Amino acid sequence: MSARLAQPMEIPLCFMIRSAVFIEGQGVPAPVVMDGLDVACAQFIALVDSEPVGSARLRFTNGGEAKAERVAVLEPFRGRRLGIALMGAMEGEARRRGHTSVILHSQASAIGFYEGIGYIKEGNPFAEADIVHHKMRKSV
Repeated sequence: MSARLAQPMEIPLCFMIRSAVFIEGQGVPAPVVMDGLDVACAQFIALVDSEPVGSARLRFTNGGEAKAERVAVLEPFRGRRLGIALMGAMEGEARRRGHTSVILHSQASAIGFYEGIGYIKEGNPFAEADIVHHKMRKSV
């Protein structure tokens, strides 16, 4: 089990995982999931025995923070710490690029996961793609 920056040839696999989790699994509209911002993001992939089973992207924003987005693990592989591995890889890349914090918009159902790895809620809940989310932040 590992998570790392995706190689260029692996990026379509990342998009397939993202689509399976968000479009097929949660019914999020495709234009929301595939929003055209990927060109400006670093893509990450999680592997189990060389099989791609998770993906995420890191978008670089102004003001010293990076934004973790589209964190997705295929259902049969959840609960194996792959989300933790993806977040750790993204946090390391954010640090390497000189960012001081990582922010994200967590679905309400995942807040406990992110709090468990050091993220802190900020502000009030809001709807994104008709799903309740909360902004969270972690210093890296």
